[in-house]
Amino acid sequence: MVRDYKGNDFSMEDEQLAKGCKKWISATHICRQWRHMALASPILWSLIRIPGGKLQDVPFAQMCLQRSGSAPLVILVEKEAITRVLEGIIDLVRVHAEHVRCLKLVAKKTHEQLFHIDFPLPMLHTLELRAARAGKPRQHSISNPLHFPSLRVLALENADNPWELDFSIFPLLTSLKIKGRHRGAKSTATQYFGLLSTLRNLVVLELDRFPIPTQLAADRDITISLPALRHLTISHWPSHIRTVVDRLEIPSDANIHVTFYQSEGRPDEAHLVKHTITRLLCRSTATSVQDVALSRAQDPAGVPIKLSCCAISLTNWGGWYMEIQCRTSCLQHNATGFLPLRINFADWDVEDEVPSADIMSSHLSGFCQAVSSCQFKCLHFAGPSMCDEASILVEFLPRFSDICLLEMETIDLSGCISDLHDWHIDGHVLRLQRIILTALRSGSEGDYLPEALKHYVSCVLPESLLVQVKDQTSLLFDLPKELQGVVDDVEVSLLSDEEAMKRTNWCRHFGSDAPWFV
Repeated sequence: MVRDYKGNDFSMEDEQLAKGCKKWISATHICRQWRHMALASPILWSLIRIPGGKLQDVPFAQMCLQRSGSAPLVILVEKEAITRVLEGIIDLVRVHAEHVRCLKLVAKKTHEQLFHIDFPLPMLHTLELRAARAGKPRQHSISNPLHFPSLRVLALENADNPWELDFSIFPLLTSLKIKGRHRGAKSTATQYFGLLSTLRNLVVLELDRFPIPTQLAADRDITISLPALRHLTISHWPSHIRTVVDRLEIPSDANIHVTFYQSEGRPDEAHLVKHTITRLLCRSTATSVQDVALSRAQDPAGVPIKLSCCAISLTNWGGWYMEIQCRTSCLQHNATGFLPLRINFADWDVEDEVPSADIMSSHLSGFCQAVSSCQFKCLHFAGPSMCDEASILVEFLPRFSDICLLEMETIDLSGCISDLHDWHIDGHVLRLQRIILTALRSGSEGDYLPEALKHYVSCVLPESLLVQVKDQTSLLFDLPKELQGVVDDVEVSLLSDEEAMKRTNWCRHFGSDAPWFV
């Protein structure tokens, strides 16, 4: 008999199974042969996942550890652990320290919680420590980093002050992720510089709302070289991000993800965003520390990355949020490939009463100024939850006069087309070769779309047009006739409910599985 994790009978006709969804199952009645085989296979028990909220989690972990033998262990506390569970897991880790390869601990919002690892873990490759809140007393994490000679991946969230650690003993660290808003975690420029400058082998660096020493802004001589870096993620206010980016030598083949949070009372937001993005576009092409120094001496501005595709997604779910993906080739042909620059504009917190629309516009202006010379060839725009996509879209278009492909998926498709037509009449001419339009709501195309679309394409004269609608309406048959003689290649197709949900609910835009809002 097979049941799911909630104890319900599991059948092949299950709706989720039919859709290809994966789910945990437990076999409650199995033959003796399979039971003996499982007990004789230590590797089956080496991955231990527990929620951490129940006292039974510790005996379960102990049973798995006993059956795992000498197999490399992965121990993951997935949610906020209560004190006794966390203490019990650490005691078990101490006993099996020789075999632990990956360890993740999450602490609950209690003052007595400390993940104090004061014993050696010689095989430990990955360590993730996350405290659920950033307050006092501080969550002590690493008493002696020498206990982890094999450590390659380190992730800390609200876990002690990372700047106090001596990272020089982690020369082989390849991934560092630091997240937290610990108000008491203040670092000096020497600590901050010392942390990053010693990690020459870093491939992944994520700094999410991290504490930054303000005195760094006055020290222009500080340079941080990370020649192995391939993935950089920074999230903070524009002023803080600029402080870091100005001092990083970033390889030209690195994927960059920057989130600009909105800060109130800064009149220079647009300038800060423009400066930071310009700096990221003109990054170093050096592959070694010596090459970095030579490159900066010969060309301080760096070599601009040649971008050809810009994809934008806009939403106001719980606050204004925009993501922009800049690529070297079209999104439709390279959705999962190299992503040189990924930018988010977001609220710091949903409950913050910040005039987000005004600040978003300021950030957007800074981005447009920074990329005005990129000469993008295609623009993809998605506004699945907005009612004023057209006004935002028109802000972009003056900076994208060279595009040959325009793709839009919106709620109000008719309104967007009408505004684009008015914008064209005002003298803003786009020489489009292909237009792709997708209506994400049933009936949103209305009776006005054929007329508005005919007016617009008569002005732009694209070579091909693709319109995707949700309903089996007369558009499927009438639109090609309406545009006959105006556009050579006209196609109107029906968008399935599954595809529409994929774009609206999961933010998988433009018919691809490219990740958004991560």
